[in-house]
Amino acid sequence: MLKFEFLLNLWLFSLIFGQEIKKPVKPIKNFLNEDWKMFKNSVQISTQDQLKDLEWRRRFEESYDLINKHNLEYELNPRKVKYKLKMTKFAFMSDEEFVAKKTGLKMSRKSNRRKKGRKPKRQILDPDRPKNYDSRKKYPIAVRDQGDCGGCYAFSAVSSIEYQLAKQNKLTYLSEQNFIDCSTPYGNLGCAGGTMDMAYEYMISNNGLNSLLFYPYTAKEDICKFRDNFVGAKIMGYDYIDNEEQLESAIYKYGAVSCGIDATQETFRFYSEGIYDDPKCSNVFINHAINVVGYTENSFICRNSWGSTWGMNGYFELPKGNNSCGLLNFCVYPII
Repeated sequence: MLKFEFLLNLWLFSLIFGQEIKKPVKPIKNFLNEDWKMFKNSVQISTQDQLKDLEWRRRFEESYDLINKHNLEYELNPRKVKYKLKMTKFAFMSDEEFVAKKTGLKMSRKSNRRKKGRKPKRQILDPDRPKNYDSRKKYPIAVRDQGDCGGCYAFSAVSSIEYQLAKQNKLTYLSEQNFIDCSTPYGNLGCAGGTMDMAYEYMISNNGLNSLLFYPYTAKEDICKFRDNFVGAKIMGYDYIDNEEQLESAIYKYGAVSCGIDATQETFRFYSEGIYDDPKCSNVFINHAINVVGYTENSFICRNSWGSTWGMNGYFELPKGNNSCGLLNFCVYPII
């Protein structure tokens, strides 16, 4: 009898107070109704699931608040806040979805062993390099978009080769899809991630990489379709970068270097312009591959693979002097 009364009281307590125990639901901002409709049309997302739509809407509103608050701080205190934010197509994504689809640098033991145990193939340091250099102004290589595939490593590896060929007056577009589909035997994981040095290992062993025209990008992993008669470029090897001086020298000599950064912070997703210096950005953990294509006395100019509408027409800047976002942890360049 006592047990029955206890269970009855417990049920009554949950019935009466259960609603109060639940976390209060944050109301939506009705003044953003039209903005939300425009955003969905622009990004081309839709669902019949009302709960899913509400989940997306709340993330969009949180992104909206973050951007406005940050930009207000930028306007009021530009000496402290050195970069602006803007709305991007990632505003509805969860952190997990964003990292899975928009990053993709997966450091492996093989890559770490190679970097630590290697002997430099050539002297890269150039004491006569200029104080400022920008490959964008010299070589019109369009920024591309990795889409919903964690293939940033393939885009980074390809761009470094394309810039180096451009410095030799050869404007060639190469296939990222070739790396995504075919470099898995060397440790890469297709759209689930990989590293640039393992992509180069494949390219060396394979004796080349196909042109983009003959092996177009699909943003999906598929069977390897490499064809010998459509080779767009070959490389002899690759080497790593250890410090800022070497990085500047390699950019000046070759046009671009492939590096890894931490891209997990929300502020990076909505970056618009300026020198990105979020103190939360890790200088240890890296998960996204980019290219460094220039430098100033205060910053490195970087190229992303999220299309030309992100950032400064697809580019961004990182400050010098503190290994910001882990930029110097893993940098590699091809040798043609």
